[in-house]
Amino acid sequence: MIVSNSCSKNFGLYRDRVGTLSILAANAESRDTINSQVNNVVRTIYSVPPDHGAVVVSLILNDPELKAAWRLELAAMRGRLREMRVLLNDALVARAPDHDFSHLNRATGMFCFLGISAEQVARLKKDFGVYMVDSSRINIAGITAHNVNYLADSIASVL
Repeated sequence: MIVSNSCSKNFGLYRDRVGTLSILAANAESRDTINSQVNNVVRTIYSVPPDHGAVVVSLILNDPELKAAWRLELAAMRGRLREMRVLLNDALVARAPDHDFSHLNRATGMFCFLGISAEQVARLKKDFGVYMVDSSRINIAGITAHNVNYLADSIASVL
């Protein structure tokens, strides 16, 4: 089993690309073979990466007070993202009742797909200055109580 974990968003270390790769092997021989292959890949990407991001993560996770403060900040951000998802869904229900955006409330995380076409995304960009990738993936963190109505009006206009 291979598990990859990123600390980039959770610790605000976007430029450092801090994370882990954990491998669970059936036996020592498999472990050594996998480790050798992973190290070959790592060496082709970089030889000696900076470790200041990893030091920051280690410092936070190994200090009970810092870890508790970090967890509170993560909980606050999760709550804010959840709140923005609900606000957007409610605004879209009011403006486009024939369309189902309830997946916004069921999903988690900082990004979500609206489920609209690339043509509709292009109209959002051209006509309303609302930018997202063609797949309709949006950054929930960019939604606020002040812009959610404009966003919902814009989306409803292109449906």
